[in-house]
Amino acid sequence: MSTYFQRRRERQRKRRRFEEIVAWIVVPIIAVLAWWVGIQLYQTFEEPVSRVIRELTSRGERVP
Repeated sequence: MSTYFQRRRERQRKRRRFEEIVAWIVVPIIAVLAWWVGIQLYQTFEEPVSRVIRELTSRGERVP
């Protein structure tokens, strides 16, 4: 029969191991998804944003 502290230590060990495994699986998936979403957003908004930036910078050049 194990004591309360031994059971608690065992639960902590299992939880740490589970968190480590999840981190090795979930974090790379999140990183890849963030990268993919970033590329999609960049491709979607590249032209409108560059057009707005060009308009803003060209207005500054036309100052009398």
